[in-house]
Amino acid sequence: MKKRGFHYLDKQDCGSIRLSGKDKDSGHSLVAVIVQGDDHTTVMTFEEEFYEETAGKRFP
Repeated sequence: MKKRGFHYLDKQDCGSIRLSGKDKDSGHSLVAVIVQGDDHTTVMTFEEEFYEETAGKRFP
């Protein structure tokens, strides 16, 4: 994702990684949360404003 212009924000205690970047089509700021399990990887993306207001409270 770094090749797509995303920047590393931090790594959480639960093992998730947060990245920040811009949507290439809309230009909106995004937050990507990446969580790795034993046999899978989950990537969730949010508009930054939504993440800060709502999702960030559930996915710190």
